[in-house]
Amino acid sequence: MYKTKPRFRCSMPSDSPLNVLALNASLKHEPALSNTGELASLVLDEMRAFAQITASTVRLSDATLPVGLGFREAAEDDWPELVTKIKTADIVLFCTPIWWGGRSSLMQRLIERLDALDEEYSATGRSAIVGKVAGIVITGSEDPLDKQRATNTGAVAFFQKPLGHDYLLKVVRATLGDALSMA
Repeated sequence: MYKTKPRFRCSMPSDSPLNVLALNASLKHEPALSNTGELASLVLDEMRAFAQITASTVRLSDATLPVGLGFREAAEDDWPELVTKIKTADIVLFCTPIWWGGRSSLMQRLIERLDALDEEYSATGRSAIVGKVAGIVITGSEDPLDKQRATNTGAVAFFQKPLGHDYLLKVVRATLGDALSMA
């Protein structure tokens, strides 16, 4: 049975720079352009207008993340380094394309690997990612059902290609402004 974890109030915005980590689950490898990466970059650019941030992006398709639920699944496993980045981030953006109504396989693998952090929670009683602010950036097709699912589950906006950058920026600014005013 799933045990609900405690929730903590976030102390942002902060006067010190915020560390933002964008986890790009596009299936495309560097240097190929990725719609998900492009949208994540726009979100990071807009965040810079609201707060001083240090941002980094990890393209999961270029990381070695073997299947499993443990902290280190193989000698060649980038998970421990990725966990360090997640733990040091103030804000983590989960950026994924959707395929056939679901997140990318790389985002699913990331979610499964996050289960390794439950071991730390069980041992200490405190989540390894307590106090983090999370955001979700999703790119996908023009399926009306996807739009309905997204808005029903709390999506702030739903964009279709070709992307209207002015409208996108307006929504990102409004969303960030709302989030900062609630902190």
